[in-house]
Amino acid sequence: MLETGQIFAHFKIIEKIGEGGMGAVYLAEDQKLHRKVAIKILHPEAFDNNEKQERFKREAKTAAQISHGNVMAIYDIGTAKDKKSGKDIDYIVMEYIVGKQLSNYFTTNTLSLNKIVRIAEKNM
Repeated sequence: MLETGQIFAHFKIIEKIGEGGMGAVYLAEDQKLHRKVAIKILHPEAFDNNEKQERFKREAKTAAQISHGNVMAIYDIGTAKDKKSGKDIDYIVMEYIVGKQLSNYFTTNTLSLNKIVRIAEKNM
């Protein structure tokens, strides 16, 4: 939906970095604070779906209440008009964390049950 180099709200889109059931996530540069952030936006089919928009906002508000070293920080939620479609798009601005995707880690590493338990214990 968003394109490399596009300005969305006050963020310059760098690249798409992921996609899930509710939306897509982009690496962007915050043009006000001059830092890299991750922006999650709803899929286009949810733009006019109040139930999905409310669920998206609940997700952001719930995640923003969590303060833990293993959970990315939520910086902001908002709505901005997409210049291409003219639609208002809900978004969540999150801390951008450099690292391996968990799905990639598990496809390249075989872990014993003991190792999985130790990882889980460290992160509680």
